[in-house]
Formats: sequence, C-alpha cells, structure tokens
Amino acid sequence: MSEGSSSSQECVSSRTCKCGLTALYLMAYTHWNAGRRFYKCPKSEKNSCGYFEWADEVLSDRAMIIICKLKAQLEAVKIERLKLKEKLEALEAINEVEGKRDILKEKIEEMEATIRGEMTNSRKLEAKVLKLKIFLISWVLFAGLIVACMINSY
Repeated sequence: MSEGSSSSQECVSSRTCKCGLTALYLMAYTHWNAGRRFYKCPKSEKNSCGYFEWADEVLSDRAMIIICKLKAQLEAVKIERLKLKEKLEALEAINEVEGKRDILKEKIEEMEATIRGEMTNSRKLEAKVLKLKIFLISWVLFAGLIVACMINSY
C-alpha cells in the first residue's frame, strides 16, 4: 500500500495483528484497489509487525472505474468550491470598498452643501459691506458738502 492511500478507520469485525493489537479497518484509494477494504497493523510502518489482510474480494473493473470517476468528480467539485469561495471573498471585499465609497460620497455631499451655504453667507456679507461703504462714502461726501458750504458762507 502506498502512503495516503487509505482512510476511514472503522471497527467492523475486529482482527488482531501479530503485535496483539486490534488491527485498523481501512479503505484503499489507490487507482488499482480503489474502494477495497483491508486490515493492517495500527503501528507506524517503521514499527509495524507487517500484518495486512484484504477484508473483501477484488472489486470488478466496472466498480473500480466508477469509484475512480467519482473520486475525480469529487476533486473537481472541491476545486470549483475553492474557486467560488475565492470569488465570494473578492466580492465581499468589493462590497466593503463600495460601502466605504458610499460613506465618502455622503460626506463629500455634506461638505459641498456646507461650502454652498458658506458661499451664500459670504456673498450676503460682501453685499452688506458694499452697502456700508456706499453709506460711509455718501456721509463723507455729505459732510464735505456741508463743510464746503459753511466755508463759502464766511
């Protein structure tokens, strides 16, 4: 058995390995033995007693082809799921940026409204200052006229 070719530890009918331990009940996922069940020593390969026994008969070619196809489809679905998850995360990031952009747009609109209001107030103040200047110039001219008339009458 190659490494990574088995999984699914289950206890169906217990077998004992040469070490006296309960053997692992696993399923093979190699190309030629896909789906076959077997027993093996629970110790690592380095310390194992070497116990290995198939729990079932050899599967038909059709069953192995179906299992391999299903495995390939499962891998394809996992890859597609990962791609979709990445797209979802990207969309969520875009939505977050767009949400911040909307907030910034609102703040800009508020600032523009404030600026328009300040500009209106500024124009009103400029108009008042102009009126005051005209009023002061008029009074200065009037006072100058009165002074000139008084000087001429002496």
